[in-house]
Amino acid sequence: MISYKTVKEKCIKGRFFPYDDWRDKIFVPPAIFLTWIFVNIGVSANIVSVFSGLFAVLGGIMITFENNHAVLIGSFGYMLFYFLDYVDGSVARFNGNIGVGGQYVDWIMHVVSSISILTGIFVVAYD
Repeated sequence: MISYKTVKEKCIKGRFFPYDDWRDKIFVPPAIFLTWIFVNIGVSANIVSVFSGLFAVLGGIMITFENNHAVLIGSFGYMLFYFLDYVDGSVARFNGNIGVGGQYVDWIMHVVSSISILTGIFVVAYD
């Protein structure tokens, strides 16, 4: 089993931008923990990216429901996407799988999440 300390050091060291934004202070500690779990069970960065896109799509669908609880849960879809966006990069850096293909999958999930959330908002506003 790979230690949490090893994962944390390797993921932070290889990052293109430093973790110095206020959002980084919120999302990085739990993202590194989830990265540690994913690295130890063998989940790839692209799978994490796809899951992030799925959460955004589900969130976009759920915010169109009339049930307030479903809308509340759906509103967290984009936050989960954003959180997992930290994790996929960390997993890729740790595994040494940084490349154009992974960046493309990540970028596509950004597009998918934007379209999903905005479509959900449009449907609610139009109705």
